[in-house]
Amino acid sequence: MKRLLIFLIFSTFLSCKKTNHNDTNNTTSNQTQFDWLVGSWIRTNEKDGKKTFESWTKSSNSKFLGVSYTLQNNDTIWKEDVVLSKSNNTWYFAVTGKEDKNPILFKLSKIDDKSFAFENKNNSFPKLIQYQNIGNKFKATVSGDEMVIDFEFKKKD
Repeated sequence: MKRLLIFLIFSTFLSCKKTNHNDTNNTTSNQTQFDWLVGSWIRTNEKDGKKTFESWTKSSNSKFLGVSYTLQNNDTIWKEDVVLSKSNNTWYFAVTGKEDKNPILFKLSKIDDKSFAFENKNNSFPKLIQYQNIGNKFKATVSGDEMVIDFEFKKKD
């Protein structure tokens, strides 16, 4: 009886363990911490004469597909495809630009309820990609060494 009581106390203690929201591989339901990305977005801090868009779809709980492109005079002057996916219990942000034969991989380095960051220290630029959820807006920052570029987006109607 004493062993059973100790086992129950120990089990209760373990079940009360605090959830770590900074766990870079935590996915516990049908929703993920990336679901807020899904939809179409337009950049609000773009230079005059250009329009930049970003769109995301959820393929599964472990895969999101994104596309970003910039228009100038209705011509696409820049485009990249992104696959945000989980492989071997780790999230990756794979970017393929116009001139890339293979995607450039960034590994998840930080995540919480409102932001995430992916890093590839071996890439020339960017080395870090960060997204911050601000309701129906988000801020994406790409950085490396001394250079930082901010992209501000709002959700399209």
